[in-house]
Amino acid sequence: MLKLIILLVAISCVFGGKPTLSDNRGLRDERLKYNFRVKDYVFGSLFPKPQEEAKDATKLMSLDPEKFSFTKTGEDSDVIQAALVRYKMIAFPDAQVGGADSNYPQITGLNVHIIQPYKAMDFKMDESYNLVIAAPMASIEANTVWGALRGLETFSQAVYQNISDKYYVNSNKIHDFPRFHHRGFLIDTSRHYLSVQTIEQFIDALAYSKYNVLHWHIVDETSFPFVSKTFPSLSEMGSFNSTTHVYNPEDVQRVIEYARMRGVRVLPEFDTPGHSDSWYSIENLLTKCYSSGKPNGNTGPIDPTVESNYEFLKNFFKEVAEVFPDAYLHLGGDEVSFSCWESNPNIAKWMADHDMGKNYSLLEQYYEQRLLDIVGALGKNYVIWQEVVDNQVKVKPDTVVNVWKGGWKNEMAKVTKLGYRYNFI
Repeated sequence: MLKLIILLVAISCVFGGKPTLSDNRGLRDERLKYNFRVKDYVFGSLFPKPQEEAKDATKLMSLDPEKFSFTKTGEDSDVIQAALVRYKMIAFPDAQVGGADSNYPQITGLNVHIIQPYKAMDFKMDESYNLVIAAPMASIEANTVWGALRGLETFSQAVYQNISDKYYVNSNKIHDFPRFHHRGFLIDTSRHYLSVQTIEQFIDALAYSKYNVLHWHIVDETSFPFVSKTFPSLSEMGSFNSTTHVYNPEDVQRVIEYARMRGVRVLPEFDTPGHSDSWYSIENLLTKCYSSGKPNGNTGPIDPTVESNYEFLKNFFKEVAEVFPDAYLHLGGDEVSFSCWESNPNIAKWMADHDMGKNYSLLEQYYEQRLLDIVGALGKNYVIWQEVVDNQVKVKPDTVVNVWKGGWKNEMAKVTKLGYRYNFI
């Protein structure tokens, strides 16, 4: 339930201002435009609050959007080149109106200086920056392009437009860095399909708030919209509509690239062994449920006792690892119901042969350990839901554990005591 609530909040954030390519925050929506400009507390407000800020509210400066320049020095990349163009539109949504206010000192540009060469995003990427807003030229200095993006976002928030259409900004010195390395947001495209354009709007919202991870819960028991080249039947049979409600390889790469340009990692989640009803096109993958000693036509979680299932998982996650460049994959592992496993006589015999008795937690441990070994062999780290650790599965020290259930304080204490990293949803 908590995951669903977060998704709904995100939808309201993205669509509240009707962002467009020429008006990224939706500030030209007349219903919002006037309200924003008459409330003093909005002028130049920053979110999230920087670590260190020395704002001088007595020193106001003006900007002319048509003459204002965004420049760069230091290390170059396609990310910063695109960001300079994008943030000029974000900072000045009404670039064709106004002009500088001659009653105040004028800032004519912003220079961004990046110290280190471009490096792909990772879990502990450096997102720190220093921003100085002063006439005649504002400046951002960052070790990496990812820090530069956060600085550009802060500058765009500091600039505001008053009711007479003039642009202003207060003198300020900011030193900022994130408190948490992983700042993620979950979208669920299985229970409710989202177009690629809508996902891109979510990513814009993340960038505006300096989030750095899109947790893409791409498939679940409801539908399987991810198009696999290796196993095309998964989406052909498991999606809501195999033509209109799927993400083909080009769609996935478009999302990944859109996110990269905004400093957002894409963390895909393929949740097993539960939440896997939509995977039914793979023969013998799902457990056959029994009633009165006979199959009743229903299926349950992935069957951990069928050896061929691990060959399927190896091949499937090999493709996933190649499609998604991030160092981490989210492997789920939550809410595994044992009732179908308990009903299946073949599973009961297998467990007896492997000295598991009737302890189905041991069967879940067995599955998770096999899966984690498969993914680890592919060179990927993994994120898991807390139930995997709760059921005493051995995971790598650098595993990230998603804590999401009630009693989260005790759970986080337990996870950290075991030496694992966590994030809280």
